[in-house]
Amino acid sequence: MPMIRRALTAIVLACTAVAASASTVTYDFSLTIDSGSLSGNSYTGWFSFDTANNQVLSDFSFTFRGVPYDETTANTGSLSFDSGGALTDFEIGNDCTGSSCQVVGFSSDWLMTASGFTYGDNIPGDLFGKSFSSGPTFALRDGGGNVPEPTSLALVLAAGAFASAFRRRT
Repeated sequence: MPMIRRALTAIVLACTAVAASASTVTYDFSLTIDSGSLSGNSYTGWFSFDTANNQVLSDFSFTFRGVPYDETTANTGSLSFDSGGALTDFEIGNDCTGSSCQVVGFSSDWLMTASGFTYGDNIPGDLFGKSFSSGPTFALRDGGGNVPEPTSLALVLAAGAFASAFRRRT
């Protein structure tokens, strides 16, 4: 009977550790502005998110118009995935609320999606004050790996205490 309890405890521990792991996924992107006052300028950067909370950027790097943006100054409007978990679309900008971002004309706002880049522009005679460009190219960066979630350690310690209690009783 003690062997069965130990085997069941080991199985529960293994399943808990697998279920509680997450992965940090990083995408590199580049874009070349093809309209407006910044036409011809190129930009690069990256963004990361944790698969356990895949609606929030965990890391971000992008400099636009000389202003550096990171995960605290850029916002995730949304991240969309296919049924296999691959990123299919995203909405990231510096003026987002909830799950959407906007670009106010004649402003320093910007918005990047998988299909386009929009930025506030100041072109004489333009009624809208916005410029649009084709989408950035983005690619999954190699090297993402499983990272234990903070609750994993607590679960492993609790299971260890549980196993020790059974061991002392027998």
